[in-house]
Amino acid sequence: MRAVGQIGLLMAPKQRLPAVKKIKFQNEDVLPKTVVMTTPSLNPNANVSGISSVVSGLIFASQHPGLAFDWMISPAIVGKRDRQGRGVLWLVSQIAVLINFFSLIRRTRPTIVHINGPLSALAILRDWALIRMAKFFELAVIYHLHGGTFVHDGPPSGLIRRIALASLDEASVIIVLSDLEASSIARIYNTNPDKIRVLRNAVRTANECPVKPTGGRLRVLSIGRLSPEKGLSVLCDAIEADPDLRDQLQIRMHGAGDLEAEITSRLAASLGDAFSFEGVAGGKKKSEAYAWADVVIMPSLREGLPMVLLESMASGVVPITTSVGSISEVIRDRSNGVMIEKGSPQSLTLGLHQAVEMKKTGVLHDLAMNAHRTVQETYSLPKQVQLLGQIYTEIIKGATAK
Repeated sequence: MRAVGQIGLLMAPKQRLPAVKKIKFQNEDVLPKTVVMTTPSLNPNANVSGISSVVSGLIFASQHPGLAFDWMISPAIVGKRDRQGRGVLWLVSQIAVLINFFSLIRRTRPTIVHINGPLSALAILRDWALIRMAKFFELAVIYHLHGGTFVHDGPPSGLIRRIALASLDEASVIIVLSDLEASSIARIYNTNPDKIRVLRNAVRTANECPVKPTGGRLRVLSIGRLSPEKGLSVLCDAIEADPDLRDQLQIRMHGAGDLEAEITSRLAASLGDAFSFEGVAGGKKKSEAYAWADVVIMPSLREGLPMVLLESMASGVVPITTSVGSISEVIRDRSNGVMIEKGSPQSLTLGLHQAVEMKKTGVLHDLAMNAHRTVQETYSLPKQVQLLGQIYTEIIKGATAK
């Protein structure tokens, strides 16, 4: 198989899938190997979204026989575009999403509906409506959770909790990003563990880890959504408090989000020409960013299993990151990355100083090689595509057996 595209998926040990109804569509058996899959976008240059990267990779894989993924993916665009507000126009667009989703199901006659989304309040409401529509057509549903506020802590709202429980109950299979998330979903929502599958995000990797120069300033990359949960105000605090650190860094930032103006203005004021903001990165632009960087900075307050983490490691870029979400299952401190305390500018400052010294001595390259090896051995692409196909096949066999 050729390792092309980007996709997320590593299957947990095989379990017996719960049976689902025999799939019918207007009194006819549905054609096999067709999946309607939700995604915020298919343009990585326009949307900062790990889900978009996963779905784009799946579509690419479905079109390339070398990856042995013979499922046809019909994308359903749902979710908010970057810089889109939540006013009247947004509300109208959500009604259009439901109409278009209904039309897509009627037109493509899918075997499976694969819902991607975070377990957060608005996404729960939206995905519940989509799941109900899929069940109206008696279709098998995969509910693929990409992190979210309520993965590890249940919703405080009784209504949101009831809707989340209904969606989890109606799904044929629930996909999560890590063993930790699987345990949380089973415990918090009293979900049957037999219907929960762990599929860890994965990316393509080069055969060899790139070698970065040991001289000059530490090249620091920030790439992703510029929103409060990413913790980038901690980076600003650390830079503003330490003049010595400012003299040793070159920071390049890619992304979009609600805090774009605040974060970029603070870093520009502190670093001057040593800071540049270059908007959303996708495709060649993202590859060039990883090729440039020594480290990627991720002081996140909340995460699932970020695609940026795995993409950077696959490119020989050392992550400086908190241990939130499923990151703790990937990173070993001072072995394949640098772990920092959540919400602590002092911890981030220390981590950056250590990375500066490790670059000078060549130790940072050792961490980069270990990071590359971690992705190559555990989070590589071809096997993950095959394993997702196996989950789809098991669902169809369970459906047609009834």
